[in-house]
Amino acid sequence: MNLDKKKEANIFWFKKDLRLYDNEALESAVNSDKPLILIYSFEPSLWLQRDSSYRQFKFAYESVQDLKNTCNKNNLVLNILREEILDILIYINDRFKIKNLYSHQETGNMWSFKRDLQVKSWCDYNNVGWSEVSQFGVIRVLKDRDGWASKWYHQMSLAETNNRLNFKNKRRC
Repeated sequence: MNLDKKKEANIFWFKKDLRLYDNEALESAVNSDKPLILIYSFEPSLWLQRDSSYRQFKFAYESVQDLKNTCNKNNLVLNILREEILDILIYINDRFKIKNLYSHQETGNMWSFKRDLQVKSWCDYNNVGWSEVSQFGVIRVLKDRDGWASKWYHQMSLAETNNRLNFKNKRRC
């Protein structure tokens, strides 16, 4: 028996979408067969961006506290951190074998876009699947707008996610 084998886990990364219900990415993570680690990080570099303000930080902080309370009521642990997401993923992956990362596809600024490209590169290098669910009909990295409308209509016609996820039987790390 290999005693050095790390326990496998999946990560759900809350970004701007802090909904516990009607959240397609979270539903996929909850329905996966691996223990789940929920994380939110107040990434220091994000709050240094010119388009970030104290008012936005305060709103995010209060919203994350509400999410934490809702998680607690559903027997979930939300790990609230203050590190860059890549540092967090490296730290967790040193202790567990991350199988999949789940999040929504954030619509943000150039900083968040570049950060997500770095996360994608890290996931590819470490054989971590990243399920990044598109929202609001935004389709990233289009070479042109040909076919955009049909893709948008397809996204908007998808069924709503289950508003009452069953968190009770979800294994945690």
